[in-house]
Amino acid sequence: KYTQYAADKDVQSLLMKLADQRIDALEYGRTLIEVGRHFGEILLRELEGKSVYLVCTTEDADYLAKGIVDKLNADSVNFSLACYWNTRTQPFEGLDIKTAPIVKKYEEPRYDKDVLVVLKSIIHGGCVVKYNLLNIIEKIHPERILIMAPVMFHTAADELMKDFNEEINRKFKFITFAVDNDEDGAGNVVPGIGGNIYKRLGFKDQDDKNKFVPNLVKQRRRLFA
Repeated sequence: KYTQYAADKDVQSLLMKLADQRIDALEYGRTLIEVGRHFGEILLRELEGKSVYLVCTTEDADYLAKGIVDKLNADSVNFSLACYWNTRTQPFEGLDIKTAPIVKKYEEPRYDKDVLVVLKSIIHGGCVVKYNLLNIIEKIHPERILIMAPVMFHTAADELMKDFNEEINRKFKFITFAVDNDEDGAGNVVPGIGGNIYKRLGFKDQDDKNKFVPNLVKQRRRLFA
């Protein structure tokens, strides 16, 4: 189901492309960058001149986040970046309890930003988003928190809000292009973003993804060197 943010037919076309299992990793990554640029345009309207702290995961940094950063840089927006390497686990066999601890992180020290943006390629149960939010939120104390993902599972927003108090929940705004209510036997949202993001981008698995340092992080590090 498309949301109000996907009224643009180009956005709908990009989502259909992501869901297409036939495109290779290179084209898949390019498509995510274009989706990120559309998010960047939305974000510029939401910010209204305010500063932003952008949080992403390592697999999203060179794709969705890059698309947003391109727009922020073009508009000379005051922003900082954090990138997290998460490891998703289900520690107790037979119990539906999932964790996503941060095993490595890149955080820029300029925390005094008005708006916190947490970006994810897809939000299913919200586990990764929760861990990343918990890590950064006390350092920033933002006026608003924007949760951005191309696709969200229909229960994701409610699940995420259960983990935070009313004061934090009032700051939340969820910005997504589509909401899905189906999943396959492997736990992937259908049609979602076309399966497992790691494999679609050419990584072998989660461990392989966590060995990778995104180009965006390398570029931003040089700014603070």
